[in-house]
Amino acid sequence: MKNNSPSINTIREMRKELKNNLVQHWLNDTFLHWQWWFLIIVLIVPCLIWWKLVDKKRLHIIFTFGLLILIFNSFLDDIGTGSVWWFYPHKIIPTLNILKAPDWALVPCGMMLVFQYSKTWKRFLILNFLLSLLFALIGEPLFISLGLYELVSWNLIYSILHYNIVGFLARWIVLKIHKIST
Repeated sequence: MKNNSPSINTIREMRKELKNNLVQHWLNDTFLHWQWWFLIIVLIVPCLIWWKLVDKKRLHIIFTFGLLILIFNSFLDDIGTGSVWWFYPHKIIPTLNILKAPDWALVPCGMMLVFQYSKTWKRFLILNFLLSLLFALIGEPLFISLGLYELVSWNLIYSILHYNIVGFLARWIVLKIHKIST
């Protein structure tokens, strides 16, 4: 029986062609255009605000929480773009599947501040839910309207669930680690 699936060499060549097309699009339509500068600002400004507001005495635990958020968001973003649930027409770096500015700065910085100002689980869950609504129902539609994010088969309601689960898991893990280390 003949196998009709593409060979690994065919797939490799298709990926090379895709990479070349992504780089050409980025050079012609994104790099140094307003979308690129906007993403640079979204990458830097939340970090500066976070650094001004963060409790430096608790920096290690807050930063650990933020790193977990970054990892979880980047992982989901990689799955989502790879599964073509969504697409990013403009990126800071052309060959990265994930949109670094929200995943590496906006979402983690916002969630770290929620973590910092939430001494109890109840307060954390309420603030995390409100932040999830803000990200999913205002932030993501803003990125869509600016042409930086296109939904293919993803629903923004799933994002609300994602942000809540990620926040819950990250807080639970950090508190477990901190309990062990104290």
